[in-house]
Formats: sequence, structure tokens, C-alpha cells
Amino acid sequence: MSNYKDESIQLISIADEGLLELTSEGIKFLSEMNNQRLSIISIVGPSLSGKSSLLNTFMNISKGFSENTKGIYIWGRPIEMENGAKMILLDTQGLNKNDNDKGSQKVFMLSALLSTCMIYNIKGELNEDNIKDLDYYSELANKVLITPDNGNNLNTIERLSLYFPEMIMALRDCENKDKDANEYMNEMLSHSEVLSKLFNRRKCFYCPSYEKKEEFTSSANNIFNEIKNTIGIKKIDKFEIDGEALYGVLQNYLDSINNDENPIITLALKNVLLSKAKNISEKNIEAFKVELTKKYENKYTLS
Repeated sequence: MSNYKDESIQLISIADEGLLELTSEGIKFLSEMNNQRLSIISIVGPSLSGKSSLLNTFMNISKGFSENTKGIYIWGRPIEMENGAKMILLDTQGLNKNDNDKGSQKVFMLSALLSTCMIYNIKGELNEDNIKDLDYYSELANKVLITPDNGNNLNTIERLSLYFPEMIMALRDCENKDKDANEYMNEMLSHSEVLSKLFNRRKCFYCPSYEKKEEFTSSANNIFNEIKNTIGIKKIDKFEIDGEALYGVLQNYLDSINNDENPIITLALKNVLLSKAKNISEKNIEAFKVELTKKYENKYTLS
């Protein structure tokens, strides 16, 4: 029997000194997702841009994620998908380029590393200032390594983009609706070569403000339906990430970030696979010992 809850659970806390930590509740939730195929949606964006209201509308609830998010929160009940996988939703604290502990960069990087699809939610028009902000938030993300840097040019932005999520831009209450949303986004992203390459799988949607309830709900549902129809399973290379593996790679990423080191995607996966192999080996050894003991006892038991 599952212990899923219809409430938001803090997955990652951020201490005053900027250290990131998995919470005990978050670890418990991920343990519930062992052996489950996952699709992971995260939402990032400036404070008070309506991130939580968009996720709550996806779930058709009025009160779910709160506006005062600190760190990263996860919804306590995954969404069942038609392919049998479970979709989990991540809400993040508001991005602020003036933070001293680089918390916004760290949250953005983790969202990019963990997600199958990442929504960048922004209020108003998309302009060069917004792109500069997005450049700042992704500054750490584009320093992620695929493999340990050994001089063989395996850590290019083009290759890294294969490990990054699809990005959906939700332009909230944007007046520039005379332009096609995707053309508008691509035109603005042309000012940042790094962003264009990192997020080469991207789409853009206009979305009214929350105050325009009926229009907002219709637009939010269109975005969510697009995600559900196109989102894949979270993988690193060909390895599907379940709850146990997600916990493992996330802990590896946090250790790197807290030590001011670049996260290494395949190294995090390697550590997870080694841990899984060790657990399986230990279980097999214990099972062998039990069977051997039974045979020994049966052989030498006097009738």
C-alpha cells in the first residue's frame, strides 16, 4: 500500500549558507517510487510569476503548491500516465539573480539535470533583459560535465543538450501575441548561443494571467496536454531512472554542487549502478548462505 499524499513535500532544502540537502520526507517519497518508470516535470522562473498556480491547474486543484516555495518541492501523489509510467511534478523557489549564495543558479541546474521537461515561466514579454537573466541562471548548468574531462572533447554543449530536458516557455500575460509564440521565442533566444544550443528542444506558449480564470485554465490545459502527449521517460543514456536511481544521482549532484565542483552526469549514474550491483550481490550472497545452511542442517539432522 502506497503512502502517497495530496500535498507538497519539500524535496530539497537550502540552508542559509547555500548548502543544498535532501529532506527525510523527500527521501521517503523517492523510496516509494522504486522500480517505477518516471517522467519528471519541473517549473522554474522569477518569484511571483505564477509557477505554483500553473502546476495546481495541471492537477485541477485550487490549493496545492504554495507561492512561498524555498528550495524544491515535489507533489506527494504522482500522476498516472497512459504508458504506465508515473509523472512527478517539481515546484521551485523563485529565481533571483541578485542572490548571494547562487541559490537560483543551483535550483535551475538541478531542475535541468532532473527533469524530462522543464517549464520556464515568465511574466510579461520576453526581451533581451529576460534572456540575460536566463543566461545567468543557466551559468552553472552549462558547466555540467557528461564525463570526467579527459581532453577528448566529449563535453561539448551540443552533446550536453542531449542530456538536458525539453524546455517549455510559458509567457504569462504577454502582450506580444501578434507573433507566433515559437517564432518569438527563437528570435529572442538567438541573442544567446549557449541557451539556443543547450535547450535545442523547446516550445513556447502564451498564457494569460491567473486573474483571467477561464482563459488561463484553457491555456494551462493546452500546455499540460502537450506535455503529456510528448513527454518521455527519464533516462540517462539508455538507463531508465526510477525512484532509487533518482535518489542516487540527485545525492551525487548535491555533493558536487555543495563542494563547488561540476556535476558529472555519467559518473553519477556509474555510482548508482555500482551501488545497485553491490546491493544485488549482497542479497545473493545472503540468499546463498541461507540455502547452504538449510542443506547443511538437513544433511546432518538426526532422524
